[in-house]
Amino acid sequence: MVLTTLPAEDWSAQEILSLYRARWQIEMLFKRIKQLLNQHVLRAETEETAKATVAAILVSWVLQQGVATEMRLLLGEVYREMEVQQGNGDKEEKEAMQVFSEWMLQNVSSDLFRQQIQGPLTRQKVLEFLPRLKRHFRDSPRKRTHQWHRVTQWLVDPEKSGDSRREGKSRNTGSALTAALA
Repeated sequence: MVLTTLPAEDWSAQEILSLYRARWQIEMLFKRIKQLLNQHVLRAETEETAKATVAAILVSWVLQQGVATEMRLLLGEVYREMEVQQGNGDKEEKEAMQVFSEWMLQNVSSDLFRQQIQGPLTRQKVLEFLPRLKRHFRDSPRKRTHQWHRVTQWLVDPEKSGDSRREGKSRNTGSALTAALA
């Protein structure tokens, strides 16, 4: 069931469904941008930086689409070559062979685009830039302790974790846990 506020005398049921399908494609685009470009939360504090961030995300998506379009064309050529090699085979087999996942295509093209921009990510590169990246590893301040911290406190020192939980304090035991597990 689709509800609308559009006047029934101006819009047919088919037109309304077409509008809904178009709107759904926009929602799918946002979903892909969020998941494939890893953009769930904008890290902007002002309207200007938010606008610039959204513009950069959209430009990167358009550039990534160029990579996806190229891959789509190459896949079409591969499928056509396979058809020629297989001859007149079953029509259903040919149609099934030509169907590919748009999601997987977008996923691969996003990864390829990301690697083209960032270059190869090595352990040495991460360690070299870690001091400059430290702000990206911080969580937002929270009123309650993170569940991960509670669990690590309990694993490292159960007696102290009870005290800090009652007082509402959080202490970072990530390095202590690493040392304990090493």
